[in-house]
Amino acid sequence: MSESTFRVGFVCTGNLCRSPYGEYALRQRLENAGVADRVEVCSSGTMGLEGLPMPASGLEAAAARGVDVTAHLATPLGLSGVARCDVLFGMAAEHVETLRAYYAERAEQIFLLSAYPKLALDGADMPDPMGHGVEVFSAAFDEIDAQLDRVTPQLLRGWGLTD
Repeated sequence: MSESTFRVGFVCTGNLCRSPYGEYALRQRLENAGVADRVEVCSSGTMGLEGLPMPASGLEAAAARGVDVTAHLATPLGLSGVARCDVLFGMAAEHVETLRAYYAERAEQIFLLSAYPKLALDGADMPDPMGHGVEVFSAAFDEIDAQLDRVTPQLLRGWGLTD
């Protein structure tokens, strides 16, 4: 990646469901827009889990949307690339609060996914499907997809990558 690369990070609790789906689904959107080489995307979790894959139900729900998350392994917040991100998205208000405490000097770059571009925490938390079946993962991923469909064009315009 070049110096003109933009970096986006997603954060949830375990980095097992919501944030990895956000990461891989955004990558797919960036590929479709022809700008994947200009944007780096990563994800991490606040819980500190490391090396665990997405649960089978999540993999199945993601695959049904054409999103392949099989390469993902959980990464704790301190070991991920989120410190270098231009924008960070928390999947729930608690994640945003943790990120803003951890990276206080960058609070204006940390958003609740559903509230972007506002810094407020008045948006909806993305539901945590951990421990549930494919139907619950599908519903959670539908909500994340809806937010990514809204946010992605705003990011690309803001970075001058599209008209």
